[in-house]
Order: sequence, then structure tokens, then C-alpha cells
Amino acid sequence: MIAKVKLSVLLLVMLLLSAFLFASLSKAQTNDLRVDRYGRLLPGKQNLNNAPGFEGLLRPPVDEFFHSLIPNSQLGLFRPYLIYPGGDWDEAVGIGDFNDDGLNDVATSEDFFTGYLRIYLQNSSGTLNSPVLYNIGARPSTLAVGDLNDDGLDDVVTANVHDNEIGVFLQLPNGTLAAQVTYDTSTGPDAIAVADLNDDGRDDIVVSHWNAPNIGVFIQNTNGTLDPRVSYSAPQSGYDDIDTGDLNNDGLIDVVKMNGQGGPALSVYLQTISGTLSGPISYNHDDPNGVAVGDVTGDGLQDIALTYGGNGPSANLAVFAQTVAGTLQLDATYSAYDIPEPVEVADVDMDGRQDVVTIHSGWLAMGVFLQKTDGTLSPYELFGLPYGQYGPQGLDLGDINNDGLPDVTIANYSLGLVVLYHGPQDKSMIYMPAFFH
Repeated sequence: MIAKVKLSVLLLVMLLLSAFLFASLSKAQTNDLRVDRYGRLLPGKQNLNNAPGFEGLLRPPVDEFFHSLIPNSQLGLFRPYLIYPGGDWDEAVGIGDFNDDGLNDVATSEDFFTGYLRIYLQNSSGTLNSPVLYNIGARPSTLAVGDLNDDGLDDVVTANVHDNEIGVFLQLPNGTLAAQVTYDTSTGPDAIAVADLNDDGRDDIVVSHWNAPNIGVFIQNTNGTLDPRVSYSAPQSGYDDIDTGDLNNDGLIDVVKMNGQGGPALSVYLQTISGTLSGPISYNHDDPNGVAVGDVTGDGLQDIALTYGGNGPSANLAVFAQTVAGTLQLDATYSAYDIPEPVEVADVDMDGRQDVVTIHSGWLAMGVFLQKTDGTLSPYELFGLPYGQYGPQGLDLGDINNDGLPDVTIANYSLGLVVLYHGPQDKSMIYMPAFFH
């Protein structure tokens, strides 16, 4: 009887505590937890990780998984997050098959003075193994994935900010990565992407620079190495992002650079039939945070999704839709949750239409905008995350448990790799936080 009374009291205390936590984490009552777009505490605000009652709760021990305390959206799309422990300041993430076993794995890079590339291999149970570490250079703040020597295997390239170089890690036949091969960049490479930029069927590399007024393109040659960098004029900015896609519907892959601080929000470079880039074409907008390319209007043409702004109501998602004339125009703006930063485009609900996913620095949330049948986006739905600050290339989506559904991977600066596995396609199932389990 005594045991039953103690258990009832314990359950009551847990329920009261959980109610307090959810009230504290609601948007209307979290003014004391806000940070700016760079993760700095706003004047007079309180750091979540030092807030009374939160010690050790949202910042779990690094040797265990931890589920979200915020209940997931009614969409039931994603399970509560899991944490795979990582480095001191993981800032970029990418998905690819890095040991040629037919399963997607995850790579993260650590934006620190002696950085590492971490490879989390997927195992047969659909989870990720402890990471394998590869030495990089100083501050490898971003990475991208592609076949960089035309052997049919996924490789990794990092942008090493302080060394002014990119580092290429080629996959070996034994399922490991070779030591990096470096290529010089301009000053401060800060965003990177892989795509076929001269229409020869081989993956190339494009990189932006924090401290130089250009982007650099490295064309892959027939020997499986990269030609010297070719530079194209660009606004010198910082906090840049970069993505690729066919932005004028000519069948060639183009480049868009987001200028994070200063200059036009977007610089678009169109690929020419001679295998070079033209431009840039400028598109103006205030306070950009992240950029992604995909068909988010349902017309078969690739558009640009741009997150911008800080705390609400300035937090928004802008869609620059591609027109039939092969230009871009600001088509729609959607209200977003506070501080939307990294953004990706993917079909997360498996309906054949591409949706938009973003994560919110300092706000413990991921926002999902589902595309509707009329080519517009639904209001965002939120999914719980641990506290974190995020770089523009700190988000990627792909199937990392071999169930055919897209999962979310996030590079968290203090915890490592955060994963939200896709839920079952039965959307009637709603995942509640592990706190209630």
C-alpha cells in the first residue's frame, strides 16, 4: 500500500513537472529563452541551459539518447529526436553511402580549430554506429557529398575556413575514406555544394567565401581529380549559404549563393552551354538566413526557398518561384516560427510534392511547411528539438534507416548529431515525448 501511495505521488509530481515544462516551452511564455540569429542571448534574456529546473534535462549526458520534451506535431511525420554524440562544435551535415553497402550514412564536420570529419555508418538494424573520425584542417565549417572521382562511390568535401582550402575525402574500395586531398580557395570558404556545373556528367564543386568577393568552381576532370579553381565575381558577405539546381529550366544545373550579411540576398549564376557560369543575377531581400532549391510550387520548375528574419513577426519563409520565362520572382511569403535558419526542400510526407523544412536557432524546434495541391505551402508545423545553434548547412534529409522514408539529420553545435526518424506512413499515429512514456 505504501509503495502504491509513493508511486501515485511520484506520478503526480511528474505530471505537474511536465505541465510546467510544456508551459515554459510554449512560444507565448519563452521570452526569457530567446537568442538572436547568431545564437547570442538577447539583452536581459536567460540561457535555457542555465535556467532553473532545466539542468541536465535538455542537455543530456553524451553517452545516451534523449527524446524531445516538446510533443511532436499532429502530423505524426517524425518520431521524437535522438542524439548521436559528436564533436565540440558540429556545424554541417550530409548524407551518403560512405562504405558502398547500399545504406545511407551520415557525415558531420566540426567547426573548430582542429576539426574532424565524423562518419556515422548505418548498421543492419537501421541505427547508426559510433562515428569514425578523420582529421581535417582548421574549422571545417561546411561539407557536401558527391562522387568526386567518377568511380560511382560517394565522397565528402569540406570547406576549411581558416586553412583557405577545401578537403576532398575519396571513398576507398574497403569502405573507408582516404586522407583528404586539399585544393586552395580564396579567403574564408564558408559554404559548399556539389553538382555537375559543366554538363559533362561528373560532379563538380562550388564554394563561397566569407572574406573574398567571389565564388570558386572546381571542375572534375577525366583523371578523377579537380582542375584549379575558376572564380566568379560575388558579393563579399559572410554567413553565406549555397545551393544548386536548374533555375531557368534549360536542363543545366545553376548556382544560387545566399549573401548572409550585406549585398543582395541572392546571387544566381546560370550555367551556359560552354560549361561556364554567367551572372550573378541579384535578388534583393532583407536579413537572409538560409537557402534551398526545389519545386515548392508544384509546377515542375525549380524554385528558391529563403528563410529570413529573427524573432516573430519578422521570421518568415520566402519563395522565389521560377517563371515559364526562366526567371525568378518573389511569389509568396509565409510566416515562420522564430529564427528560421538552415532550410532544405524534400518530399517529407511522400505525396509526390516537395515540402520545406527549417530549424530554429535557440527555439527548440523544427518547422515543416507541407506543399498543398494548389502549389502553396501549409502553415508550419513544429517538431521538438534540443537547444542548439545552427549553421546554414547544418540540416539534411534522407533515408538513414532503410525504410524508404526521409529522415532529418541536424548538426548541433554542442550535442553532436540530432536525428528525427520519419514516422510510419499512417499519419494517425502521433508521437508523444518520452517524458510521458
